[in-house]
Amino acid sequence: MIRCDFCSTERREQYKCPRCNCNYCSLRCYRNEKHSNCSESFYKECLKEHLEGKHFEAGSDNQKQDTFEERMQKYLNGEIDGIPGAGTSGNAAEEGDPLDSDDEEAGVSSAFPAKENQYLEKVVKDTVDDYVLDEDEIDRKLLGLGIGGEVDQLLGALSEEERATFAQLAEQIHLDTSGNVRNEDYLVNCISYFFSLRRQHFLILFVHMIIFCYSALTEMFRNALMRGLARRMATRAEVVDESAQKQVCSTIASEVADLANRLFAVVYLNGRQWKVGQNDLIALRGNLPLAVGERIKLEKVLMVGGSKFSVFGRPLLDSVTVEATVVEKTTTYPELRYDRNNHRHVKAIHWLSEEMTVLRINEINAKDLLKEPSS
Repeated sequence: MIRCDFCSTERREQYKCPRCNCNYCSLRCYRNEKHSNCSESFYKECLKEHLEGKHFEAGSDNQKQDTFEERMQKYLNGEIDGIPGAGTSGNAAEEGDPLDSDDEEAGVSSAFPAKENQYLEKVVKDTVDDYVLDEDEIDRKLLGLGIGGEVDQLLGALSEEERATFAQLAEQIHLDTSGNVRNEDYLVNCISYFFSLRRQHFLILFVHMIIFCYSALTEMFRNALMRGLARRMATRAEVVDESAQKQVCSTIASEVADLANRLFAVVYLNGRQWKVGQNDLIALRGNLPLAVGERIKLEKVLMVGGSKFSVFGRPLLDSVTVEATVVEKTTTYPELRYDRNNHRHVKAIHWLSEEMTVLRINEINAKDLLKEPSS
């Protein structure tokens, strides 16, 4: 372990000042007062060198220095005689010293400095890149214009004059490069061979399209088959015997009228469903605008039932109501929330509790249940 010379922090690796070889662990330690002699002198030297360089550049020439393009334009206009950046014979030649094997010959010295050579190389490279197109880029542009990659489509997109010019140019290039005799079918054969290399890509794309279409059609037929089977296997609705319907209604009416039977209901309240019965207590979380002792009516009843029957709404039973009374407004039992981050040495303990409203179910009224049209 290496100890920092300023804060005594031990680490496996530390930074080291190149001037005084002191170990430091951070920029804060580098700027410490104990290290101010070294760092301040380094800052002063950098500032002094920077100011001296600026003064030298400003004092060397009061006029603004021309760029390479401006000097080349002046040379082309005849304002200056020598080529911009061209050097004369070396100092050794002027003084009469013999040239070494590494020296350049007199009059063959570098025409441009290193920076200007780099600029010229960049201009040439950018110019060549503008005329080099990738095969994928050519295909993309052809597809964007609505032209395929076939020879007939490419030749069909040209006019008669353009086709003749293109054929003459291609023939001339072929004669210049290979020296072969003129061949009338060479152009067509050349283009056919050039685009035959890409037919494999089109074939792969075509195969992927076939696979995609086959999977889509298979999924569509499967869904249609499942719908057909579901329709065949589904039970058809039949008219229920009126006598049986009256018997069911009379049984439900007798069960509801009997006060000894305990009814239950499923209500939707405060974002969730509750199965409640008479004298049940339910606890609702959150700040609800209800006062203690207030009597409320729960109208979103999804189901009502007893020991021998159950009636479901579609979706609600409008004729069934559930009455409740607010008996308490309090808070929940405190819950512990503990946060810990080992890397930052953070520990936080939070005790959280929410407001709570307690309701007591007083009555489930289902007297008008048999008049429900949607039950």
